[in-house]
Amino acid sequence: MEDFMNFCILYVILVMMFTLLGNINFLVYLEEYEGFLNSLITVIDASIGNYDFKTFESITEEEFFKYTGQIYMMVVVISF
Repeated sequence: MEDFMNFCILYVILVMMFTLLGNINFLVYLEEYEGFLNSLITVIDASIGNYDFKTFESITEEEFFKYTGQIYMMVVVISF
């Protein structure tokens, strides 16, 4: 049970970290990151393998955020 609790604590810390990071960076550009709850659901979906790199293709204003978003999603998937 101790190992499971350690896993849960680490998982919650990582989810919160990536949720805040995604919310801060992509709040203006993507609907998936408009609020904290939407960001949380998006990160949890990515952590269980339900992710889509094409989500960031809809960012047309800033080319930098398009590629940063794809790198962000790769880091989320690899971390989990």
